Amino acid sequence: MEELKKLILEIMETVKVMQAKNQGKNDKLQAHIDSLQSQADDLKKQLVNLELGGSGGGSRNTKGNQDQYQKFVALVKGLRGQDIGHIGPREYEGHRNAVGSYLKLGFEGLSGDIRNELSISSDPNGGVWIVPQFDPIPREKLYGLNPMRAVSDHMDIMTGDGFKGLADDEEFMSGWVGEHDLRDETDAGKLMEFEIPLRDQYALCIMTNRLVDFAPLNVLGYVENRLDKRFRRTENKAFIAGTGITQPRGFLDHAGNATTQSDEGQDSRPSDKLQYLPAGGADFPTVSGLTAADDPSALIDLRASLNAELRPGAVWLMNSQTEARLSKMRDETGRFLFIQSLVAGQPNSLLGAPVVIAESMPNIASNSHPIAYGNFEQGFLIVDKPGWRVVRDMVTTKGKTKIFAYKYCGADVVDYRAIKLLRMSES
Repeated sequence: MEELKKLILEIMETVKVMQAKNQGKNDKLQAHIDSLQSQADDLKKQLVNLELGGSGGGSRNTKGNQDQYQKFVALVKGLRGQDIGHIGPREYEGHRNAVGSYLKLGFEGLSGDIRNELSISSDPNGGVWIVPQFDPIPREKLYGLNPMRAVSDHMDIMTGDGFKGLADDEEFMSGWVGEHDLRDETDAGKLMEFEIPLRDQYALCIMTNRLVDFAPLNVLGYVENRLDKRFRRTENKAFIAGTGITQPRGFLDHAGNATTQSDEGQDSRPSDKLQYLPAGGADFPTVSGLTAADDPSALIDLRASLNAELRPGAVWLMNSQTEARLSKMRDETGRFLFIQSLVAGQPNSLLGAPVVIAESMPNIASNSHPIAYGNFEQGFLIVDKPGWRVVRDMVTTKGKTKIFAYKYCGADVVDYRAIKLLRMSES
């Protein structure tokens, strides 16, 4: 009996809490609170009857009083949200109302047994209440963008399907002469014509109309944004290694006919060929007397091969793996040649020139060209038909939306003296 009195007091306290929390709420909720108050008052009356029955000559032990007592206990536990076992419909209704108690009072309104039963790992036992938060914006996977547009020359063309220009093939000659000496004719410079055709880059993305109409984000806008980034990655890769056939021609495509001949002097090479310097083998040789130290001689010679007038704007071009290798390189005294930048966003430097990371550059391997050094703004030209076009087609294939995007772009070397290559070979 003491336990039942305690349970009734707890129910009365719950009603008071609900009244305090829901002061001024709608009439329907207030009516529910009043109903609970009425049930609590009824319980008090039943408790009094039970106590009176128990004091009247032991009638509490009769079968009728026992049944009434058990139902009373079940009703109290039902209102409390406790496990009521196999009992009648009326008592089960109280247990079912535990859900309402949870919605109004929170988790603290449930008994320990009910708390254990309501598990998020089982949908029938309450897991359907736990709805995960959905973020409709996909997490974009980031890719390395080669920075060729940042370091190269660029030109927009408005008419025609390509670009033609002129470049010095041979320099104008001059000489010294005395005051009264005859002035002989000097050799005139020669001009070389070059042409950069525009190439077509495209993407065709097909999706269902239901995806476009019902997806929780702007699918078309998202696809167009991702296509723009993909276009830039594709073209920058071509600026480095493009073949020039149906795509821009990259500067490394000229490596096949590059020569070791220098820019000037008796070893002067043809004006349409790049110069390369050998690294001394398939890998950098080791500095004598230093443990695990690479010989930087080839890098020093590569830097020196570029005309001094071009060096102020020159950069090193390599991928991240090559940069990591060179960052450990030391000279014969053990000093590191690679200087790490201490300013966020500023590139590292090697032999006084910035190191630009282009992930499309090849790795260090036999006969590869993992490092380029030069003034790309002088030596490499990118031409564009400005902008890129997007066509949305919802007609040709019923139930499907097609996004067709395309643009025009071309590129090639225009000054072969301005870019130098390092080849991983002995000669």
